[in-house]
Amino acid sequence: MKSILIRDFNSQDEAVRKAIQILKKNLNKGDIILTSPRFKNIRLKIMNLPSYIISTLSRGITHSCIYLGKNEVLDVDFRLMGKDVQKVNLEELLRKKISRFKGIKIYVVQPKKYKKSHRAIVLKRAIDEFIVKGKSKLYYYTELFKIFFKLKINGHKSFRKQKPIYNYKWHCSNLVAYLLKNANVPIGKRAFSTYIPSTFLFSRHFKIKKKVVIK
Repeated sequence: MKSILIRDFNSQDEAVRKAIQILKKNLNKGDIILTSPRFKNIRLKIMNLPSYIISTLSRGITHSCIYLGKNEVLDVDFRLMGKDVQKVNLEELLRKKISRFKGIKIYVVQPKKYKKSHRAIVLKRAIDEFIVKGKSKLYYYTELFKIFFKLKINGHKSFRKQKPIYNYKWHCSNLVAYLLKNANVPIGKRAFSTYIPSTFLFSRHFKIKKKVVIK
């Protein structure tokens, strides 16, 4: 998998425009988009401390979302106090990441066994449950931190039993895993609540379609 480097751009708009052009050629509905911030200096690390901690714990990957098509993604924004699950424009997402981190890596990923029927179910549930019905609670950084520490202490087996959905606190990676598992996509036995952003990049059940680096 060859990565594409975007550097020496004249403006943030130019960087986003180039990235969008590349990504749209490789994105299909239902694909997973991952982002990894490039912390170039101590100031960026301090200003984005929660993301920096997650980056350290999650092998550099801090965020995941589902591509819905027509330049839109189903997303949970990274904020300390949380935010509802929402549909956002891909350009808006990248612009926010670049503005915040100055440089990012973007991955387009999909499950290795991913049929058209799987994609259709993922999209339908994403729209019906999280956009139309609004089945969403606030996102908390603490939810991801709990998972990191439990996985470290107990391993994956302790998470085989799934948590109930009622009153569930969503973060970016368990939301993506929930949609894939409920479409019966073969992504392993572990419960969706145990997924972290890097799982989609390093698990044997997924493959990278494209990587774009903005420096």
